Amino acid sequence: MADGFPPKATGATVLQTIASRFAIIGLNAATGILTARLLAPEGRGELVAISIWPALVAGLTTLGLPTALVYHGRRDPARLGELTAAALALATIAGLLGTAIAWALIPVWLRQHPPGVITAARFCLLGTVLNSMTLVGRAAWEARGDFRSSNLTQVAAPAMTIVGLVGLAATGHLTSVTAAIAYVVVSAPVLVWMLVGLRTHHPLARRGMGAESRQLLHYGARSYGVDLFGVLSVYLDQALVVGMLSPLAMGIYAVALSLARIISAVHVGIATLMLPTVVGYSTEALTAAIARSARLAAVVTAAIGLAIVAAGPLLVGLLYGSAYASAGSLLPLLVLAMIVSGTVYVLIQGLLAAGRPGIVTLTQFVGLALGIPFFIVLVPASGAQGAAMALLASATIRLALVMACYPLWLRAPLPRIWINRTDLPDLIGRVSALLRMRPAAWLRTGTAE
Repeated sequence: MADGFPPKATGATVLQTIASRFAIIGLNAATGILTARLLAPEGRGELVAISIWPALVAGLTTLGLPTALVYHGRRDPARLGELTAAALALATIAGLLGTAIAWALIPVWLRQHPPGVITAARFCLLGTVLNSMTLVGRAAWEARGDFRSSNLTQVAAPAMTIVGLVGLAATGHLTSVTAAIAYVVVSAPVLVWMLVGLRTHHPLARRGMGAESRQLLHYGARSYGVDLFGVLSVYLDQALVVGMLSPLAMGIYAVALSLARIISAVHVGIATLMLPTVVGYSTEALTAAIARSARLAAVVTAAIGLAIVAAGPLLVGLLYGSAYASAGSLLPLLVLAMIVSGTVYVLIQGLLAAGRPGIVTLTQFVGLALGIPFFIVLVPASGAQGAAMALLASATIRLALVMACYPLWLRAPLPRIWINRTDLPDLIGRVSALLRMRPAAWLRTGTAE
């Protein structure tokens, strides 16, 4: 282990993870463009209403199992097979319970949608357990340091979705319902591939699962907020507004959001680097490193975001068609919301590295509770624009809560996430170190600020 990195946490791994995130975003953008052009705004909105639920419900019912599996699997690699089997069983139970609850709630929440959309959404829920098991399988790969396989599974699903959508379009069978099915069914081959790969290296032994289950749930209950934040940052706004907006308005909002989310790959890549790096740092050094990372992310994402906002109306027209022209007006608010939300994600890594997963969970639940009223008030009043405003307000609340955790719980200075004139040369040097595949050099110097 060198420079504080666990095995395989190298510059190549970090850059590969960032590249995979951009590949996923690019593939998702391609599927979004294809469905937006062929289904029109109303059909695109119906597609969101049908297809969002398996991934959302699976994410909400993880119980922190993926994070717990990585933690215990890295601490005791010899038991990874037993731990994985226990996590898969727990994920299946939680996924089935979530499916049952969502099955009852979907008709109420989607009551303004046609009966066919509601029926299709309920049957797409059957993919929830597949998604739940896939999250655990991916964590098992990461627990043994196989980030390449984990990244490949995340790229494979949208790649296969594109193949399915193109096939449906070529045969004249592409509708919002068939497109949703294409999104959901790709989870099955990905999961089969994943389970076969895991069994090759770690037989999924079922003995002693009671002890493993208790271990996983004990840690998972405290780290659940991490998984919850990841899911809510992607799906919360869509899940809330899909029941408030018309399919037409929802389609336009979804297009604008997909463009704004391009910048999220930067935050995910930096966060992937930070957590294994700063574990074991002193509180002062940890806070300084996390603050620098947040500022770096802010500079990079602000530059990308400004380009997206400036070219937004042109991009929307060229990629999605003139029917989505109004999506360009949503981009400034949505891009700013993505920058704020990404900063929260980077700051969370410091709390996790300091051994405070429970605090992360608490702040995310409180942030969620305080943010939901903004959606309830602003979306009915201002439509898609109100949804963008509510998303920004929710992200800002979570940022304030997470920043307050540093002085309150770590007894550390408030992280300085804002840029001043002394930062630019330092940030340029650190970006250069990262691009030269020397991530440890990126954090080697500096003191708390």
